Amino acid sequence: MTTNSPGWQPPHCPNPDCLFHQQVSPDWRYKRKGYFSRRCAPKRIQRFTCLRCGRNFSTQTFSTSYWQKRPDLMSRLFMTLVGLMSNRQSARAEHVAASTVQRRRRLARPLPAVPHSAAAADRSHPEIVVDGFETLRSQHFPFHHNVADPATAIFSSIPTVRYDAKGV
Repeated sequence: MTTNSPGWQPPHCPNPDCLFHQQVSPDWRYKRKGYFSRRCAPKRIQRFTCLRCGRNFSTQTFSTSYWQKRPDLMSRLFMTLVGLMSNRQSARAEHVAASTVQRRRRLARPLPAVPHSAAAADRSHPEIVVDGFETLRSQHFPFHHNVADPATAIFSSIPTVRYDAKGV
C-alpha cells in the first residue's frame, strides 16, 4: 500500500521527541487534519496531527520522494541503471545534471536489499536463470538475445558454434 492509497495510515509519529516515534503501539492516536494541494501527482495530500505531541505531518512525510523536486525521475533512472547507462548518458536522456543522477543512484544503493529480504520470506517465486546469446554477423550491429528461464528447466537443442575471433 502506498502513501497515497485511500486507506493508508501513518505507521508512527515523525517527531523524534514524541513517545510514539520509534515504537508501533495501538495506543498511538492521530487525527486527520484536512488536505493540501500541490502541482505534481498526487495533487491532494492528506494531513495528520499526532494527538500525543501535537505535531502536524502529511502522507508525504513517509514517502521516499519527500525531498525530491522530481519524484518521477527515480523510476526512469532505475531503468537506466539496470540498462548499464553511464551517469552522463542518463543525465543527457533525462535533461538533468550528471550530479543529480549520481546523487539519486547513491541514495538508491541500500534499496536492492529490501526486495531480497522480502523475497527470502516469500518463496513462492521460482529462481530464474538468465543467459544471453550474441550474433556476430556484424561488429557494428551486434544482436544480443537474452533469455530468462526457470532454474529447473533445461536448455535443449541449442546449436553452439565456436568463433576464433569476434567479428570474423
